[in-house]
Amino acid sequence: MSPLNIAFFWHMHQPYYRDPLSGEYSLPWVRLHALKGYYDMISLLEDYPIIRQTFNLVPSLLRQLNDYACGEGRDVFLDHTRKPANELSPEEKKFILINFFMCNWETMVKPYPGYWALLQKRGLKVPESHWDDLLHHFTSQDFRDLQVWFNLSWMGHQIREKRESVRELLKKGRFFSEADKAALLKTQAETLREVILLYRAAQSRGQIEITTSIEAIDKKTSMVTLKGADGKLTPVKVKDPSKLDRVRVGDLVTITYSQAVAVAVEPAPK
Repeated sequence: MSPLNIAFFWHMHQPYYRDPLSGEYSLPWVRLHALKGYYDMISLLEDYPIIRQTFNLVPSLLRQLNDYACGEGRDVFLDHTRKPANELSPEEKKFILINFFMCNWETMVKPYPGYWALLQKRGLKVPESHWDDLLHHFTSQDFRDLQVWFNLSWMGHQIREKRESVRELLKKGRFFSEADKAALLKTQAETLREVILLYRAAQSRGQIEITTSIEAIDKKTSMVTLKGADGKLTPVKVKDPSKLDRVRVGDLVTITYSQAVAVAVEPAPK
């Protein structure tokens, strides 16, 4: 029996969360999944150079990743994390108590005694009428710990392995300071800047293929329109126009590109 060849196709997508008027992201999932899954997968491949993979990174995801990498991405969850705990308004405290346990409790809360204790203090099921009363049972330190834990629990295995500062926060577990929180957010920002660069590097060395979808086709000029990592439309000249008969708008394609470099060589001065 001949061996079976298996190809893994990783489809990575996120809805477009950015409000076109305010520029703010309504949900944090691009940022948090980038720190956990997207970074983990491409970072792990560096340890296994003979493995080849294919990734489909949809334009809406790439554009949002690029916003965070450039420091332009901000979401309401990040805003609530950045604010000093002792300056939080009652509404902001309520938002944190409601939303900062939005993760898998079995794998991302219960394994950490400090985080689990905060969830137990809040309650697993809270009636709508009890939220305002709950605020009085949480100190500024509790809210600061919750700000840190929500972001810390989303840090993937590769970040934890590579970043001693993250391991130290996990070990500390509670009584976090504003400096601890700032250091964690700095690590997040640094990691977000690496994500797209790591995928590009893996593509350049031939370890992965990145697919995208065709936005438009012009057979007269042999041009197709794609979206780049910044989400902008980019026209591309097709080397073999006959292949345009085999694709349609919306089809997934793999793009291979090359660069030419001109070098002038002159004798060194004596």
